[in-house]
Amino acid sequence: MIFQHFNLLKSRTAYENIALPLELLGLTRETIRKEVTSLLTLTRLEEHQHHYPAQLSGGQQQRVAIARALATRPDILLCDELTSALDSQSTLAVLNLLKEINQDLGVTIVLITHEMEVIKHVCHRAGVLEQGALIECGPVVELFARPKSDVTRKLVQKALHMELPKQITDHLDLEPDTAKSCLVRFTFEGDNSSQPLISNLVKQFDITINIIQANIENIQNASIGFTVCLLSGEHAAVHEALDFARQSSVSVEVLGYA
Repeated sequence: MIFQHFNLLKSRTAYENIALPLELLGLTRETIRKEVTSLLTLTRLEEHQHHYPAQLSGGQQQRVAIARALATRPDILLCDELTSALDSQSTLAVLNLLKEINQDLGVTIVLITHEMEVIKHVCHRAGVLEQGALIECGPVVELFARPKSDVTRKLVQKALHMELPKQITDHLDLEPDTAKSCLVRFTFEGDNSSQPLISNLVKQFDITINIIQANIENIQNASIGFTVCLLSGEHAAVHEALDFARQSSVSVEVLGYA
């Protein structure tokens, strides 16, 4: 297990902290030396092996903790908020190390985190907990592209910078109003993210589209993008345009009228 605050023994060097589980198992000094040396190489800590925790950065201390957790060759690595105490650069280095461990050693990694950036970067599957209950679980790409619960939807919107500007929400009417423009969020996934949907809708349905927000992200080698637009035109034409978008395998969410 890997903890948020490292939990290294201050009186032991990086080498000695990694060696501790092996010492408790009663392995020989030579076996311990070989195992620890291999783990120091994996975590890129060779030059820091004789340093004490107080002489190491937060990222280096967390890498020592990762090496220590791997010393007994576990099948599953449980990580409890392991990046919460790290800066962004150290977080990225630790996450890349976890991906390497998963791919090269075949270790299953279970992450407990409130940071959606961590999930985006390293996870294949994710579950969302609310008040101790699992409310949603599935592949990360599916979770980001098609969230089912309100909690997941809010987390995803924040992670993908999908939150609407205040100047829009202040004047947004949630009740249908044919006299106003329709505010819509289109969400694209995979190959759909590169299709010219907006221009197709303008040409085919003779409507005006004003883009309010747009973003595209690469998550687990899959592209997920969204566009928030104001659609103006004849009510029937706007309705047909939205139906066309849905038939094009694009997620359509009507946010209101402005």
